[in-house]
Amino acid sequence: ARRLQVYRNNHASSLTEALRAVYPVLHRLVGDEFFMHLAVSYVNAHPSRCGNLHGFGAQVPEFVAGFPGLEVLPYVRDVASLEWSYHEVFHAADHAPLDVARLAVIAPPRYGELKFSMHPASRLLESPYPVLRIWQANQPDDGGDGVVDLHSGANRLLVIRRALDVEFELLDRGDYAFLSALRD
Repeated sequence: ARRLQVYRNNHASSLTEALRAVYPVLHRLVGDEFFMHLAVSYVNAHPSRCGNLHGFGAQVPEFVAGFPGLEVLPYVRDVASLEWSYHEVFHAADHAPLDVARLAVIAPPRYGELKFSMHPASRLLESPYPVLRIWQANQPDDGGDGVVDLHSGANRLLVIRRALDVEFELLDRGDYAFLSALRD
């Protein structure tokens, strides 16, 4: 029983560290002690069902939305969603972009059969809060004063990997609506 408990503790510790690696801004926003409590609660509520740790932590944004004590940080769910999007985009499979020349050979009567989709290394995120600024202000290399005006406006973001870099693009309503339609 003691040996099995050692395994359980190591397993829980590994999952907690995996969450800390994926959600560094969430960790910074809530502090080390609270994050540990949050992570242990999450690990207990959402046990890993896969040997690949890249998928562990997907439900954190929804989990933190109803977590006691986080009511004072109404933007925390969206920040966690941004961090999960970054994680997914970073680890997404490589995929060739749309080759527009291939569209030229399609006969006009077949246009209705065309189906477009988002690139696998891209995600869309919409928040009533300035989540990108919150994320940026909590980066180790941010040279700003760390102050974020929560009333500075909503963010509609495209999170995309180009080459090996994950980038954020602020979108206007129209671009976000168009890309959301493609995604959906």
